[in-house]
Amino acid sequence: MIKFGSVFQLLAKLLAFFATALLLPIFVELIYQDGSVIPYLITMLSLYVLSLILWGVNKNSNQQLIHKESFVFTLLAWILIIIFAAMPFWLGIENLNYYDALFESASGLTTTGAEVFANLDDLSHSLLFYHQYLQFLGGMGVIVLAVAILPSLSMGRQTISLDAPNAMIADKFTPKIINTAKILWGLYVLFAVVCCYCYWFFGMTWFDAVCEAFATISTGGFSIHNYSFAKYNSSGIIWTAIVFMLIGAIGFNLHFKAIVQNNWRSYFLNKEVKLMAVSILILTLIIMLTLINYNFAIWNVTTIEQSVFTSMAFITTTGFEITDSTVWPQFLILLIVLFGLIGGCSGSTSGGLKLKRVLIIYYEAVHSFKRLLHPQAVFASDANIDYHSHYGFLSMFLIVYILLLFIFMLLGYSVDIAFASVTACLSNVGATIGDVANDYASMSIAAKAVLIIAMIAGRLEIMIFFVCFTPLFWSEP
Repeated sequence: MIKFGSVFQLLAKLLAFFATALLLPIFVELIYQDGSVIPYLITMLSLYVLSLILWGVNKNSNQQLIHKESFVFTLLAWILIIIFAAMPFWLGIENLNYYDALFESASGLTTTGAEVFANLDDLSHSLLFYHQYLQFLGGMGVIVLAVAILPSLSMGRQTISLDAPNAMIADKFTPKIINTAKILWGLYVLFAVVCCYCYWFFGMTWFDAVCEAFATISTGGFSIHNYSFAKYNSSGIIWTAIVFMLIGAIGFNLHFKAIVQNNWRSYFLNKEVKLMAVSILILTLIIMLTLINYNFAIWNVTTIEQSVFTSMAFITTTGFEITDSTVWPQFLILLIVLFGLIGGCSGSTSGGLKLKRVLIIYYEAVHSFKRLLHPQAVFASDANIDYHSHYGFLSMFLIVYILLLFIFMLLGYSVDIAFASVTACLSNVGATIGDVANDYASMSIAAKAVLIIAMIAGRLEIMIFFVCFTPLFWSEP
């Protein structure tokens, strides 16, 4: 039987932690004074009140979570934080309805980067900072950060692994989960700081550098300008973004081995990294040659930069843009979106299916051909890979993907818009094609609700999201 008292007691601490985290945008508002601190204060007060209620009712409960309780806690934590994270947008932006604010907070925390705000340049500095800050928190996981800072949050390794991007906890960097959380967030912050400095060095203001670094290392894709990185006319800024999008899309278990354990060879020996490098090279060449062949570009440095940047932005599921790709040939746009669906390495901040699963599909296909040709032979397989869990994920991903496509078309949208929107949100890449290429504001409330579900499901690796809604989950063991 699930002990909801334990779940609610930990939720109380987590909500109080998130409320305290709102002090940063308040600090930004006090510096620039072009908005209001009231939306943040109301949100903080609401979070603290709910936290006190949950804590008071369940203060005598045991905090340790068992297997099923970890799933319930993770799902409720994400839903509640997204709901409350929408409040500063809703209260701080004039004439903004709550549905759009909820969509934006879900897009930020899941690092999807699907934009619903049409006039980013009109927002106050604190709201722009908060806009980017949500992606930074969601990239590594709010629960992981809370555990790193608050040792009293006594969660097991499984609970943390449900919140952290896939496979980050699998290598067990340290015996204690608190130390693992600190290492992950330490590396994450280190990369963000270096990225921020490089942006500033190549011409951004400190404010722009901090905000864009948040979205780059989290592979989130939000920008503080409507024209995304097309706003910055600097090769240095473009190549900085390329490098740090790549860093965010590489598994943090590899960063740990390289930086902490001084094993830099791990980058070059990892099969996922090799596949991602090949994918980036192939997609870059296809984009460049297609644009030149269709007279969208000529052979020059700018074309190379645009091709590399675009391929990196979609493969890492960041979704930054430096050019209007909606006018490109349709087959090229479709190809780019499909690369975004695959995503980056396992254990990274990027979304998508993950390259590890692509490799598993490839190796299984090769083994199937071999068994077909040599039915009596015995072939070795990697005993460290749980093939059933990966096949289960892929099956569930396909079922959910098709289901969301049909629901979207039932809402009155065309096949291309349904495909583009669902693919962008379920893979957490954000950037898309067609009528919603620049923003999602024109969509109906029902459509936005479907995409919010897709974003959360994609961030929580599908199975974690839907397992709580199955009768089997609630039945007695």
